[in-house]
Amino acid sequence: MRTQSFDNTHTAFLTDSPAKLIMANALPAIVSMMFMASYQIIDGIMVGRRLGSCQPTCRIKDI
Repeated sequence: MRTQSFDNTHTAFLTDSPAKLIMANALPAIVSMMFMASYQIIDGIMVGRRLGSCQPTCRIKDI
């Protein structure tokens, strides 16, 4: 049982230009990679600030 959405997607992959298909499918991947990269950078800054404020003799339970 095929749905209308499946038929539209199937037709688009057969008839649209490759450049249009690449952009349509690559855009969500690019956005998610940018989100993950910014998350890791911000997380590194936050952890670095928290651990950087601790003295060298600081123990884990003091954090």
